[in-house]
Amino acid sequence: MNNADESNKGFTERQKYVKESKVVEMIGYLHGDIFNQEKFLINGVEMCVKLVRSRDSFNLMAPTSDIKVKVSITDATLLVRKARINPSVLLAHQKVLASTTAKYPITRAEVKVLTIPSGVQGKTLDNVFLGQIPKRCIIGFVNNTAFNGSFTKNPFDFDNFGMNKFSLYIDGMQIPSKALQPSFSNGVHTIMYHTFSQGLVSIS
Repeated sequence: MNNADESNKGFTERQKYVKESKVVEMIGYLHGDIFNQEKFLINGVEMCVKLVRSRDSFNLMAPTSDIKVKVSITDATLLVRKARINPSVLLAHQKVLASTTAKYPITRAEVKVLTIPSGVQGKTLDNVFLGQIPKRCIIGFVNNTAFNGSFTKNPFDFDNFGMNKFSLYIDGMQIPSKALQPSFSNGVHTIMYHTFSQGLVSIS
């Protein structure tokens, strides 16, 4: 995934779309906690959406790091759907809101970034989550240079970095009861994918 040449089929296909500074049209969803719940926002609620661009070296790939390229956004549109609610329902809402506030249960998705220095044989990370314990925890390892932004590295190329033991503790109790001990060099790592898929089923 880090090769910016013909050996990387995904890279070569994406390169065709933007070759010679072609304009590419894209559309997608905003991945935010409030947008992942099914309830409509009531009338008169002010919402501010702020989008912050990442660096070009993070979202572009090239054979060398000294290449002069950039992403230029020519036009951007935010599509918002509106629903027409029956007047009787709106009146009922107003009566309820006169005595209480509107509540929107949301499932938060939080990303924590922790750095492990190169060359260490073992690392213990204490107090990763303080307060509310997450329902699902997905662990991924990526090269620090790629994470910070590099034309020659893919920030979505997750690697195991030779990890051979992983354990998670909640209030001093190990989850699962037996530490995960994969051997990626010998192809023994099925349990890692099993725990991931099992977690997805339990949440859905």
